[in-house]
Amino acid sequence: MPQLRIVDAEVFAAVQTRLDERGHDTPAAARRPRHLLSGLLRCGCCGRALVLKDRDSKGRRIYCTRMREGGGCTNTRAFYLDEIERRVLAGLEAQLRDPRAIERFLHTYTEERKRLAAAGETKRHRKETRLGEVSANSTGCSIATSREWPPKRKPAPASLRYGGAKSPGRRALRHTAPDKYRNAAPRCRDALPRSG
Repeated sequence: MPQLRIVDAEVFAAVQTRLDERGHDTPAAARRPRHLLSGLLRCGCCGRALVLKDRDSKGRRIYCTRMREGGGCTNTRAFYLDEIERRVLAGLEAQLRDPRAIERFLHTYTEERKRLAAAGETKRHRKETRLGEVSANSTGCSIATSREWPPKRKPAPASLRYGGAKSPGRRALRHTAPDKYRNAAPRCRDALPRSG
């Protein structure tokens, strides 16, 4: 509404342009780690964080913060960050390829699916019970107002009936993940990229 403006449109546009020019990253983007292992690496001697030291022809090097701040650590070595990242990723890949890890994941996933299905079944049962109570109460109301006997009961809308258009039905609720994922462990392991 132009009549409610406090500032002219030109002044407002100029201020917005200046704010955009001065703009900076949001706090979440500013805190985003720059490297894969930023903030995760610790010195093996004193436990302080490892930080970027410099870059040479082989890549970025990191060293102990305590050493940087005055030499309080006995670890005077600098480590190549690319080599550490490569070793960490190789270790993670080896762990992810372990069939026991895949089986554990699938077991945990299956248990969670069962828990969610049971919770959904309980919720559905409560809603059906409540629907029955409401239907019974509405039938009593119609008897009192229309004096019909026996009362004619209208069927519930399809969206509220069990197995209706929007309801998943018994088969979908009772579906369990183990049948579907019985041979998933080898498929998961084979789907991981091969290092080499």
